[in-house]
Amino acid sequence: MRERYLILIVFAVGLFLRILSSLKYIDTVEYFDSSFQYRFTKYVAMYGVVPKWDELSYYPGRIAVAPPLMFWLTLAIYYPLHSIAGVSLIGACNVASSIYGALIGVAAYFLGREILGKRAGFFSGIIVASSPLILLRTYGSSCDTDQLVLFFILLSAYATLRFLKKESVENLCLVAGTLVAFMLTWNMFWFSYGIFTASTILYFLMKREVKKCVAYPLIVFGIIVAAGLAEGYGLSTVYWLLFLFSFIHSNASLIVNISIAELQKPSLFEAVFQSFGWNFLGLNSYAVLIAFISIPIFTLAISLFLYRLFKDRDYARLSMCAVIVLVSIACAVRAVRFIEFSSALLLTLSSSTVLSFKEYRKHALLFLSTLFLIFFSVSHNLSANYLGGEKDKNWEE
Repeated sequence: MRERYLILIVFAVGLFLRILSSLKYIDTVEYFDSSFQYRFTKYVAMYGVVPKWDELSYYPGRIAVAPPLMFWLTLAIYYPLHSIAGVSLIGACNVASSIYGALIGVAAYFLGREILGKRAGFFSGIIVASSPLILLRTYGSSCDTDQLVLFFILLSAYATLRFLKKESVENLCLVAGTLVAFMLTWNMFWFSYGIFTASTILYFLMKREVKKCVAYPLIVFGIIVAAGLAEGYGLSTVYWLLFLFSFIHSNASLIVNISIAELQKPSLFEAVFQSFGWNFLGLNSYAVLIAFISIPIFTLAISLFLYRLFKDRDYARLSMCAVIVLVSIACAVRAVRFIEFSSALLLTLSSSTVLSFKEYRKHALLFLSTLFLIFFSVSHNLSANYLGGEKDKNWEE
């Protein structure tokens, strides 16, 4: 099958599961984070700029630090929908969020393809697109930054691996461009810069090219800061890098805008369960069975795949895959909230590695197909019955 059809299928799966929750009450979004993002989007629609002073969200009475890319993209979707079909701004936010969520699977496709080819990319895409854990934060009525954050985490990982496999100015610019776009989306975009830096350092250390370990991360760092200065972020780009290190040291520093529940350290069982894309809401007995079967299979496949890459001296893929595993472990032990960001990477790696053993290819295809069907079933149940904005007179304008 041609690649564009594979990508279209991946996108359609993700879009269907997300927009399903929006159809209940198209003119509502979830409360708190989503409502803040909607209010910022409305401000940009009215005045053409992001507010300099925050009276709309977490820190009233302070300087606003709201990356503008999501607002611009949402308005680019809103204006034609409004002019053609009279869709409200809230409705456009729902549609836009569903589209951003569907793009997560597309980014997973490209990363999986870079790891092991188109077939691995396809299964990575549909499995990530239908993951119940990821859906809980990226459904249509959840008009927050999570959708684009996960998209750029996966896309920047793809760009990084592509650069490591073939050093070129073009591929380095792709990495830098992806990270700059991420900077315009999420304040803690340094998460992906850290993945790029760690993978680059590990790769060139194994190749004994020490100078490049320092040179490439510094070049990309300079491009990001320069872009931040040009856009108006100024030294905020560096501030958020320091903030990320502060969180690594003490995640209690984020208690002001992340709930206490989200900062709780999960049990080992919960951490592993969620790292592979599962959640505890809406599970049936078949899903639990597949979960307990899939996790050890994925763990074994990743271990054997990493060993094979090391044995074959495939340092580019080894570096990226090893960093994905390390980041997944780090996120799992820090706080529940951040497992979402690593689970998309780990699911992509897992789906690809299972297909790497040619002697078990048919079994792997059957296993991944079954996993996708279970994921899809659970996520469809969540989207149809649990997720979505609530009808409330406060939304009426």
